[in-house]
Amino acid sequence: MTSQQELWTLVSIVLEEKGDEAPAFVKNKIQGFTRDRNVEGAAVWRAVAARLQRVMAAQGAEPHPMPIARSA
Repeated sequence: MTSQQELWTLVSIVLEEKGDEAPAFVKNKIQGFTRDRNVEGAAVWRAVAARLQRVMAAQGAEPHPMPIARSA
C-alpha cells in the first residue's frame, strides 16, 4: 500500500501542476484505472481524491464530485 506521505506528495504535485483542473485530472485517473480494471491503481487515486477534497475544503474551494468510494 502507498504510504500516507506518498499520497500527500501526489496531492501536492497534482495541485501544483494542474491547479483548478486538479479535480478533473484525478477523476480521469480514477476512471482510467477503473476502466482498465486496475483495482490498486484506482484505490491509490481514490485516496488522492479524498485528500485533495480535504485540502480544497480547507482552502474554501467549492466541492468537486470525485469518485472516492469504490464503485460496485
